Amino acid sequence: LFRSALDRAPALHAQHADPRTEITLLRDEFADLHFGTINHCLWDPAQAECQNALPPGQRGQAPLIGACHPARCRNSAVTAAHAPAWLAEEADLTAMLRQTRLAPPRKQALQQRLTDIQRITSALHQQGH
Repeated sequence: LFRSALDRAPALHAQHADPRTEITLLRDEFADLHFGTINHCLWDPAQAECQNALPPGQRGQAPLIGACHPARCRNSAVTAAHAPAWLAEEADLTAMLRQTRLAPPRKQALQQRLTDIQRITSALHQQGH
């Protein structure tokens, strides 16, 4: 639905800037953009899921990569370049959940992680990845 709305409205189509304009835009508008293996972080401290476990006085200083939750964080941007990592994790979790000798708590943890992963992979599958 969203994609079809974009296709019908040429004014909403992305325009590719020349390399110098891209650099300027990234520097001026997205100075705190952090590039990662599984997502890009736009780093707006007020929206950062990774900051939730920190005491109030320590929040907002920098993204905590180890506490990143791309499927739940509004700062997270996942691109087609990230698809292989997400799809591989989905496949691994699906295979692990087929094991019959998993302890119930482990199975529950794996299922919760798979649910998080599928928030992202469902969109990737819709895009043909």
